[in-house]
Amino acid sequence: KGSWLYNPDVNHRLLLLQRPQPVDRVGHSLLSLCGGKVMLFEGMDDRQTLLNNSWTFDGKTETWSQLSVSTSFGSLAPRAFHSAVSLWQPDRPCSSVFIYGGISGWKETAGGVSHMLNDLWEL
Repeated sequence: KGSWLYNPDVNHRLLLLQRPQPVDRVGHSLLSLCGGKVMLFEGMDDRQTLLNNSWTFDGKTETWSQLSVSTSFGSLAPRAFHSAVSLWQPDRPCSSVFIYGGISGWKETAGGVSHMLNDLWEL
């Protein structure tokens, strides 16, 4: 368990022992941001609990920082298995992040998964 940093130039991986860091998860997204950072957005843990937290990883300092994610319209519902993209826009100093859909609850039904989301957010 934990975060690993891989350097393909020398085929070396390093276990990051720094705390805090995000818990293991599935159904998340990982997005490239400006300044050598990536954003880890939500997802679900191994107990199928939706994770309502996001993190950034700074490749220069090799550290994780937890984010507070909100919009001018309020907070997003916790979600997993969503789509996400980071988009550079010339009129902004950094990338915009867009999050679409996913699930906000995990309950298998005869017709599929319940609690599917159909919303679009810009962070």
